[in-house]
Amino acid sequence: SSGINAEYGEREYIPTPYGGQFALDWLVTTGPDDLDRTIVMIVPGITGGSHVNYVRHLMQNGQSNNCRCVVFNNRGCAFSTLLTARTYSGSNTEDISLAVNVITERYPRAPIIIVAVSLGGMITTHYLSTPASADSNVKAACIISSPWNAFATSESVNAPINHLVYERFLLKKLKTILEKNKHLYQTGKVPINYRHVMKAETLREFDDRFTAKMFGWRDWKEYYAKGHSFDKLPMVEVPTLIINAEDDPLSPPDYLPFKEVEENPNLAMVLTKTGGHIGFLEGILPNGQTWLNRVIDEYIQILIFTDFLQKGGPKNVPIDYY
Repeated sequence: SSGINAEYGEREYIPTPYGGQFALDWLVTTGPDDLDRTIVMIVPGITGGSHVNYVRHLMQNGQSNNCRCVVFNNRGCAFSTLLTARTYSGSNTEDISLAVNVITERYPRAPIIIVAVSLGGMITTHYLSTPASADSNVKAACIISSPWNAFATSESVNAPINHLVYERFLLKKLKTILEKNKHLYQTGKVPINYRHVMKAETLREFDDRFTAKMFGWRDWKEYYAKGHSFDKLPMVEVPTLIINAEDDPLSPPDYLPFKEVEENPNLAMVLTKTGGHIGFLEGILPNGQTWLNRVIDEYIQILIFTDFLQKGGPKNVPIDYY
């Protein structure tokens, strides 16, 4: 699309324990390689990856601030192949934790900023609440259009208009991943019924028949109860900017984490009246950079040009300190 010149360099497959893999896509860097250069790691939405428009715009934000950019693609996403039946869930942090460790080992002195979108925001918030993240090089984050309460999201996305606009589309994308890899689900060795999963008509049914079973939950209710991310925010210890829109059907306004943001000095929230889910578009022909990209751009600049990203930089300094 116009205005996007992000060219991907290397795709790197990271092997996971028990035979799986996920893909990291690195942006081509030009000029001398500075090993201390800040890294922007993008964590896309539910079936997103390095190929989708909003991810490319976010990469450009990192690139224009002279950061090294990498996309963490969930298993099976962005045209990657599944090696095992396991995919990903909103509350599981094993893969993102491994990705951060791999990046940190390679560039031990480079601070990492995570920019996460939608389901990627849920995964990142869960990760930021773990001891593993406290010991990592992740120094800041930005969480965009994240669902905060899994039950509220499920109710909202099920409403007739949202079902037509969002849910059917997301469900089709999820089923496509399984379809491409169906040989893994028809072995009789996985805890799911492939044909039953493919007949799911809502995300809740898909999560009940597939995601919950693959990750050891009893049903969708248990998965969603553990999948909330609003209650993980008190444990976040790095500066984190949260961006949501009041009209986002995947994150209903009555369930936004105002209290948690107010009580944790590391958090700040930008709430817009409009913007929908990952929208934040402006103008009649919304191509090129959006309002969201300008905000991310400023945020990265502030993080780089203050001491937030330095090792031993300010700990627990209120994010509105700048």
